[in-house]
Amino acid sequence: MFIFQTQEQGISSRCTRAKLSTSSWRCTKEESSDSAPIKFSTSKAASWSLANAANNQKQEIPWHQTLSVAISTGVFLIYFLYLREENDLDLELSRPLFERVPHLEESQLKIAIKYAQEHGKDTKELEERLVQLHEEKGTDTPNQ
Repeated sequence: MFIFQTQEQGISSRCTRAKLSTSSWRCTKEESSDSAPIKFSTSKAASWSLANAANNQKQEIPWHQTLSVAISTGVFLIYFLYLREENDLDLELSRPLFERVPHLEESQLKIAIKYAQEHGKDTKELEERLVQLHEEKGTDTPNQ
């Protein structure tokens, strides 16, 4: 037997259907005598807490699951961090970002100089690095 209940505007409906029946539902409607809202402080929900829900859903974890996960993770980390040889990708990732992206350092220096000037900070080191960068590239010092 299948049962479902609905409640709309103080009218409660309870419908039932036999297991083998596909279309014959029997519904009864009842008018609720207490159509006032239910106070939270007096309901069962007021005494419910998240800890109660967690206690109700105890999971059976085998004792060896934690041990096997810890050993597997440890073996993977030992291999990945110590035993593995460096490859081309590792060498590429070890290069500084300014070497891999052209003109990035120059634009970052210009932004840093502008920020420092706006906030009244010293820009001497930043301007020296910008001049040094242009000398390495063989270009003229830009106007800021």
